[in-house]
Amino acid sequence: MKRRNQSRFSNWHMDITAKDYPGGPTAFNEAIPNGVEAVKKKTKELWPNLKTTIRDWSLDSSLLSVGVLSHYSLGLEMGLVNLMNPSRTPEELGMPKWEGTPEENLMMVRAVLSVVGMGPSVGAAELDDKNINFIWGHAPVSCEGLVPAERIIFDDSITEYYRTKSAPYELHIPSSHKYVIATNNMSADERLRRPMGGVFTGFPAGAEMISYSRVSLAKSFMEQFMHGIGYHAVHGYKLQAGNAWGICTGVGEHSRMGTVIMSPEYGALLRTHAVFYTDLPLAPTPAIDAGITKFC
Repeated sequence: MKRRNQSRFSNWHMDITAKDYPGGPTAFNEAIPNGVEAVKKKTKELWPNLKTTIRDWSLDSSLLSVGVLSHYSLGLEMGLVNLMNPSRTPEELGMPKWEGTPEENLMMVRAVLSVVGMGPSVGAAELDDKNINFIWGHAPVSCEGLVPAERIIFDDSITEYYRTKSAPYELHIPSSHKYVIATNNMSADERLRRPMGGVFTGFPAGAEMISYSRVSLAKSFMEQFMHGIGYHAVHGYKLQAGNAWGICTGVGEHSRMGTVIMSPEYGALLRTHAVFYTDLPLAPTPAIDAGITKFC
């Protein structure tokens, strides 16, 4: 196993999904309306008296308006959000940086991520010669096209990350950032369980798309929190195979759904992942065996 070169791909794009679908883009495009009708039929079967009102449609369109295609999701990648009031460092406050045991630090991370809706399903790992391969050697272009494909380099000579602004594009991550935080946020499951169409085709598309903005907020928040206690964190939606970190840190298990992980507590309703690389020492959390992979 080695770090993969994903530079010719987008980290997430419907064109890629269509190409991977059995039968290719033609079969994929034909399947969408069939899926919509199947979901509508099942919804009516489960909730025969369900009727949508203008409130439902307004809720969905409002969620969609501030979802993944809005500026609220810019925080999915590092360096795209300019904050008016960034957190102050311990040096600026004249206070010592936080010093805790790896176990205390993990509990702290779980607590602070819970404040922004990402906990307590939080795992941790320490980078080694094997799991570093979960991080791409060359990251793909971001799905919005705002961050180019770039080589990811772990750099012994720096303490804070930086990106080159021109080709060849590179992201330099300090080698000291050897601790990994992995988490997911919960789906708006009540909306997804009562759709009047497919997830990507109208109601309840907003329930799907808003999760990206929630993760965007959590990532910016976590970056600032680490800054405020005297440490650093690097993140990026396109830097890694997120599910691999979720599995090895015990957030969930591999399942028959293939591209998602499943949690014994929350099922398959874990949404957009957040993975951080930090210099804050963390106690590793082991992978779990809840029988999900065996069953699937």
